[in-house]
Amino acid sequence: MNGPLPRQNAKGDRILETIERGEHWFTSNRILIAVVIGVFFVAIFISQGIREKGNQDQEQWWTEASKLTTPEQREEFARNNPQANASVLLSLQAARAFLDQGKFERAESICTNFLQINSAHPYAEMAYLLRAYAREELGHQDLARKDYEMASAKGKLGETFSESAISRLN
Repeated sequence: MNGPLPRQNAKGDRILETIERGEHWFTSNRILIAVVIGVFFVAIFISQGIREKGNQDQEQWWTEASKLTTPEQREEFARNNPQANASVLLSLQAARAFLDQGKFERAESICTNFLQINSAHPYAEMAYLLRAYAREELGHQDLARKDYEMASAKGKLGETFSESAISRLN
C-alpha cells in the first residue's frame, strides 16, 4: 500500500496529527533552531571566558596583596580593588593594625566602609567587633554597644566577645 496508513482511532489520530505538526514546525523553523543553538553555545563559551578571566584577576590580586606590608598599603589596595577577594581580608588586617597603632578613627572608617559593602560577609562579625573597639576607644560608648550587639547577633565569636564588652560599657 502506498500513501498514509489508515487511522486506527481518535487517540491515535491526535497523536499522529501532533507528530505531523511537530515535523512541519521543525522543518519550517530549522534556521531559527540552528541560530538558537548557536547562541546558546556562544553564551557558554563567553561565560566560561569571563569566569576564567575573573579567576586570573583574583590570582593576580592575591599576588599583589601578598607583597603589601603596611596597613596603609593594605587599606589603599582594599579601597582601590573592592571586587578583589583579597580586599576583604586586607581591609580587616589594616583596621586591626591601625587599632594597635592607636589610630582609632582610621580603623573605624575602614570597618564602616567594609560593612557598607560586605554586610552579609562571614567576616562582618569581625568588622563589627573591630569597629566597636575603635568606637569604645574614641569614647562613643553607645555606638560601640550597638556594634557589639550586631557582632553578637552575627555569630558565636561576636557573642563571646560582646557579652563582656557590653557589660563593661553598662
